[in-house]
Amino acid sequence: MPLSSSRLESLRPHLLALLNNSYTQKDLEELVRVAHAFAMSLLRSKILAGRLNPGFFGLSLQDLAYDSIGDLFQRNEKGVIVQIVAYFDGISFNKCTDQMLTAHFRRLVFSKVHENLFRAYNTVDPSLGKIIRSLKLCIHSIGHFVELTRFGQPYIAPSHCDILKDRPLADARQLGEWLRRNMRRTDRIPQILSRLSLLLRDQEDHARMVPLVDLAFVIRSLFQEDRWIEAHHSDMESRLHMEDIRQLVHVAGSQIMKQTRPEYVGKKKLSASLFSLYFLGIERRIGAELVDTDGEGKSLFDDLKIEIPDLSRHEYVKKHKNILEYLHRLVYERALELIRKG
Repeated sequence: MPLSSSRLESLRPHLLALLNNSYTQKDLEELVRVAHAFAMSLLRSKILAGRLNPGFFGLSLQDLAYDSIGDLFQRNEKGVIVQIVAYFDGISFNKCTDQMLTAHFRRLVFSKVHENLFRAYNTVDPSLGKIIRSLKLCIHSIGHFVELTRFGQPYIAPSHCDILKDRPLADARQLGEWLRRNMRRTDRIPQILSRLSLLLRDQEDHARMVPLVDLAFVIRSLFQEDRWIEAHHSDMESRLHMEDIRQLVHVAGSQIMKQTRPEYVGKKKLSASLFSLYFLGIERRIGAELVDTDGEGKSLFDDLKIEIPDLSRHEYVKKHKNILEYLHRLVYERALELIRKG
């Protein structure tokens, strides 16, 4: 049932009571009711657009909506509704009109619904969940795309270009045709995203953005087509798992590089170019240790020598060994931390 304007205006006192941790059961029930209505409207729009089938999760639409917002109302030991309080802590509550507060609450609910749909896909269909996770990792680490939200739904768009918002979106069929014509049998997620970035930039008939989940479904369907079975289907999960780890190693390297740059480059202990070469060697070594399982018998010296071919072992020990091993340990520990978080 659509929400009436009077019901929307009544959000302010209920939200204020919740933020002050002085809420009653009535306050909580009203916010749950409104959140559920917002979740239902979002899920219905996805169904009408052909982007969601509630039966995929074995739930009715109403139950899926409740599942999608459930953890938004989790309380800590003091009874604080942590996620809603944290969200509104960053908003000037008293300066917001009732309509603005409603819009903020709707945005929070939409974000939570999408987050939990991702989680549900991963539970019900692990291969699809891995594709979504691998896409997000590549987007964050490679830089061909940026993430954006449109009507509460996550999209990706090529970075640093006009995304042509006024043009119609390419549907899943069109997206599949683009990729089918341009993908190679050996492509992994990073190569697929690189090709998609070029395809979107080179056309002007459609908006240069695609829904993240739609893209995952299209990629999965291409992996499963007969002509892709030999190259992908039998080892799709292992490929995605290895790609996940490679991307997490790169993310860990980027984080430690940013963290330690002031100490080494900022204080002129290392040149910027040598500092970058260190991390290329470190990421290659950790990738070999965690993914390719060929770490035995090789060393950081071997990987740095790939970047600096005339490097002697004596010069390595004298000038590079201590710093390189320290940075390697930091990246390795950060990579394991990211992998454990999944």
